[in-house]
Amino acid sequence: MKGESFMLYTVLIFLFVFLLYYHIYLVVSKPKRDLKKRLEAYTQDSSRDAIDELETGPIRPTERNLRLNLRDLGRFLTRIDRLKGFREHLDDELIKSGILLRGEEFIVIMLLSGFTLGATTLVLGFSVILSVLAVIIGVYVPLLLLRMKKQNRQKQFNEQLGEVLTTMANAIRSGHSLLKAMETVARDTATPASDEFSYAVKEMQLGISTNEALNNMVDRVDSEDLELVVTAILIQRQVGGNLAEVLLQILSGIG
Repeated sequence: MKGESFMLYTVLIFLFVFLLYYHIYLVVSKPKRDLKKRLEAYTQDSSRDAIDELETGPIRPTERNLRLNLRDLGRFLTRIDRLKGFREHLDDELIKSGILLRGEEFIVIMLLSGFTLGATTLVLGFSVILSVLAVIIGVYVPLLLLRMKKQNRQKQFNEQLGEVLTTMANAIRSGHSLLKAMETVARDTATPASDEFSYAVKEMQLGISTNEALNNMVDRVDSEDLELVVTAILIQRQVGGNLAEVLLQILSGIG
């Protein structure tokens, strides 16, 4: 039993040092990774290796084997997660919950949570089996909190939708365009509605089409009511009509 405890202690300490080093790397490299993410969103180049050069710089073949450090291991683990689709799933869930983290950063938090809970149970004298169970629970807790955060944000957005529709309808009645009406919502409403409309407006200002920006907002919020609103707006843009009246009719239907 003592041998098993010592081995588990060793593994947990190694994991802690690895995660600490990797977390420092994530913090230091955040500006470059943000640039990389923007390039991925707006470039048509499908080769991720070409974009990776922005983060690491050119690497000669003779140097590659000498750079097998914790940073490389972290990037390797991220690539495994990408192959499994787990990191992309976390990216989507983090966006929908309004948490400004990337998938790999959240994975580090999950592992740190598992390490902390597992080490605590060992220090308190619990058995190795219970400590392993505590590690599993600790890894799952951030996922549970993420789901709760996402659901709470969706609920808040749906509760704000009536105010959003009224604000947009009034702005359009005053002679403003759809873009100006969305800017009014971004300026005058509270979060999370203001955040989502502000992001959609910025996308449109960067050259993304109105249809795509609105559909992106639907994907981020994951709200059936918002999807109904966006569908009505897109149809109105094709067939014409009084958009303000359309928005007020939707408000009466979902209110």
